[in-house]
Formats: sequence, C-alpha cells, structure tokens
Amino acid sequence: THKYAATRAEAVRDVLTAGTDVDCGEFVTRHASKALAEGLVDEALIDERLVNLFKVRLRLGHFDLSFDNKKPRGPLDMIPESVVCSKAHVQTSYEGVAQSATLYKNDGALPLRRVETLLVSGPTANISQVLASYYGPRDVCGGAYPGLVDAVREAGRVDVVYEQDL
Repeated sequence: THKYAATRAEAVRDVLTAGTDVDCGEFVTRHASKALAEGLVDEALIDERLVNLFKVRLRLGHFDLSFDNKKPRGPLDMIPESVVCSKAHVQTSYEGVAQSATLYKNDGALPLRRVETLLVSGPTANISQVLASYYGPRDVCGGAYPGLVDAVREAGRVDVVYEQDL
C-alpha cells in the first residue's frame, strides 16, 4: 500500500474507485474479498472494472483461438516484429521506464554522491525479463526492451544489484 491507505482493503477501494481496470500483479486479487466483506467496495464496482477489462482483452484478441501460427489472432498480432522492435519504439519504451521510476522517500540520499553500488528492487524493476512477454513472445525483440534495471545500468555510474523480492 506504500502507506497511501491505512489497510490493503482500503487501497483496493481507492484503486478501484479511481478507475483502475488492470492489476498486473496479484494485489487486488488477494485483497478484494476483504474490501468487499468490509463494505469498502460493492460487487457492482468490481463488475464494472471487470467488464472494462474484458472488453479491452476481447478487442485485443486475447480469447481468439487459432492453432495456425501464421494466422494473426488479434490486432496486435498484425503488427510485424520489425515495427515493434524498431529503434524508435525501443527508445520510447526506454523513456517510459526512465520517466516512470518512483522514489518513495528521499532523506537527503539524492542526488547520489560517490555511490559504487545501487540496489534496484521490486517485482517489475526488471520488467523486460519478468513481464514483457506476458501477452506475446517469450523473447521480445531479442530482449531489447529495457526495464528500470536496464535504465539505471545504462547510466554507467554505479554497479547495479537487482533483487526481485526483498
């Protein structure tokens, strides 16, 4: 909850009320039943979020069955890998990662001074290896899509230690 809400159930309420339809982790799944039991959310709100989620997934063709690998299953399959993996798109992905990094608390630690090693942690800090292939090929663009770990490493000023779960 990053201390945004007093409890995980309250965080679920806040997330769903804000309009979030997708939880790429398991947070909402794990804590929604408690939020429902405590009356923080109702089934109508959960249904609304699920309807939105599945409308998008249906449009993307996630449920289209085709056992012919040469036949596109949805609109994203019609975009050739040469376009997806172009230098411009990989750069856009890198910029998104670099701009979305969040610092929870700065007690005078930044800017970094003479730090030799930096720990980068979190379930999606190395997203290019963790989730990039969630809906697609296992080796997206030969691993060229960067995650936060890659963005920090590329700066080259410190050694980066990555640990998914602390």
